[in-house]
Amino acid sequence: MVAAGHSIRHVARELGVSRKAVANATRTAVPRILESPFRITEHAIDRYIERIRPGIPRARALRELCAITRGAHAVKEIEPGLWLWRGPKPRRLRLRVSTREPGPPQLVTVLTAHDGMRRHLA
Repeated sequence: MVAAGHSIRHVARELGVSRKAVANATRTAVPRILESPFRITEHAIDRYIERIRPGIPRARALRELCAITRGAHAVKEIEPGLWLWRGPKPRRLRLRVSTREPGPPQLVTVLTAHDGMRRHLA
């Protein structure tokens, strides 16, 4: 699958076809609403629908994830090549981003804002 947010040149290279063929297939450039700093995986879309927005269409979930990732910021590296990112307010979703594969970082999964853990102050 070719993820949203990639340029026509990137898509053409990935598919092994000409840029003109990709442009003709899409008929227009990828709209800004689908731009994302990450390659959004099918798993991430499924988890977003399951955990955050049950019942919405996949296309709408992809658009919302693209918007969330544009406003997200890195928090910390959980383990080598796996990062925790935080989405923008008001939801502040937790995003797991992998940099292990070559190419753009991949949005691996989406978690709710809170994991139920609380810090206890001594």
